[in-house]
Amino acid sequence: MTTPRDLLEAAGVEVASQNDTHFRLGWCNTRCPYCHGSSFHLGIANNFSRANCYKCGKKDPIHALHLLTNVSFDSLKTYRVFAPREEIKKTYGKYTPPPGLVPLSPKDRKYLLGRGLDADRLETDYGLQSVGPFSGLPKGIFIPITHQGRPVSWQIRFREPEDGQRYKTAKDSEKSVSEKDILFGAEHCLHTIIAVEGFFDKANIGFGAACLFGLAYSRQQVLLLARFPRRILCFDNSTDAQQVASRLADELAVFPGETLRVCLDADDPGSASRAEVEELRRFAGLPTC
Repeated sequence: MTTPRDLLEAAGVEVASQNDTHFRLGWCNTRCPYCHGSSFHLGIANNFSRANCYKCGKKDPIHALHLLTNVSFDSLKTYRVFAPREEIKKTYGKYTPPPGLVPLSPKDRKYLLGRGLDADRLETDYGLQSVGPFSGLPKGIFIPITHQGRPVSWQIRFREPEDGQRYKTAKDSEKSVSEKDILFGAEHCLHTIIAVEGFFDKANIGFGAACLFGLAYSRQQVLLLARFPRRILCFDNSTDAQQVASRLADELAVFPGETLRVCLDADDPGSASRAEVEELRRFAGLPTC
């Protein structure tokens, strides 16, 4: 059976090898023709049923292949026979954290301090823990993801990544709600919300910020952001991130309220200095320390 990899390689398009960090069984990963990232962020399922970019979200696999290969739509549409007629709605399980969690270790506290973060405050406010020696996982910081006051999913930031993997998120069976269906931290936002990419961006800014867990925002997250009268998008200052921020701002423009984009001097909100964070909070109308 022909696969997306066959079509891409025949067209001379580079794809991720088995040694690449973006390689996944059952998928073919390549560079995204929509957000033009430099890594193999676009995954196309081998049965042509789905396509998803880590940075800019779900795509139509046939349209993506057309952009990448210049093969006609009529030719590519024949491969839809291998794809399910209807996308199966995802179901989730029960919130199940990994075993062997322990209080924040001295090394993880040092890591947080190195990022300019207060380990005691994060431990209290967000329930951070460390991955213990008997967990079977690389050492790192465990981040419970809460929604309406209860844990629904989780993420680990590995302190010493293996195979280039810096983060691990709960499997569908280990979460009761997807982190892509919520805005983590939105409960502490009132009139204004500062939307950021990741947990450490949110943690550095403090209450008033909420994270999307990556650039590939979902339709549900767009609708949740639209509920706030004033939305401030504060993504990393990379070209890819700013392109996604611009697209998200355009999608939010049709809703009542105001959407603003802010690009910090720091590479990302998580590494911004306290002075820059305080300036951002004043701009947002949030209390400062």
